[in-house]
Amino acid sequence: MIDRTVPVPLYYQIACALRDRVYNGEWLPGHRVPPELQLTEEFKVSRHTIRQALATLEREGLIYRQAGLGTFVRSRKYSYPLSELRSFTEQMRDRGLVPSSRVVSLERHSPESSLRSVLSQPDGTQVWRLKRLLLADGEPVALEIMFLPISLAATLDKEDLNGRSMYAYIEGDLGHKIAGATETIEAESAPRDIALLLEAHEGAPILRLKNVTYLEGGRPLCFVDCYYRADRYIFSVSMPRRSR
Repeated sequence: MIDRTVPVPLYYQIACALRDRVYNGEWLPGHRVPPELQLTEEFKVSRHTIRQALATLEREGLIYRQAGLGTFVRSRKYSYPLSELRSFTEQMRDRGLVPSSRVVSLERHSPESSLRSVLSQPDGTQVWRLKRLLLADGEPVALEIMFLPISLAATLDKEDLNGRSMYAYIEGDLGHKIAGATETIEAESAPRDIALLLEAHEGAPILRLKNVTYLEGGRPLCFVDCYYRADRYIFSVSMPRRSR
């Protein structure tokens, strides 16, 4: 299990062994990590070494301690690279996960002036307001609220959108070509209504992503307000340094 003949700290070897139990599915999200005493007996090391190993996994976000209850495996985190525009469905499938979605509501909406401006819509027009819950392997990951001009989608059917990738629907069924998007991200606390849908507690940390997607030619396609569970999603970005 561990090799005392190599110049690798014992705590790090143990952390690697325990990490493998998470990644290979032996320890699933919510699994209670064995007590320190049990791990000291298994690996034949001191309790201090076990604590170092567990602290390493805790810093990595793989496990968490709950006072009076023990140490548990965290739900998996899913990474969203900001260097390219991909749908949630595409991202999850690339990671070998099963994406799904559930339409919470679909309605015609009279947007306020700021939203009309973002979507380049004249006064008096209505847009679609689509609220969807996004899931990975059946776990709620994000709540997405999309505003889409009715002029770009004369009819939308709730049943047709359940489980569908919106980008695939927009490009395949509606025939629009997506060119790109602008996005901003903020850290917030989940209000009660959003927390309930995400199966999180009120006030839980969330990442709020606002996205304006554009068609070829620069016409705004939609505005998306999306709330991601911070314990299940991370955003990553690649930043090359420009020569001065």
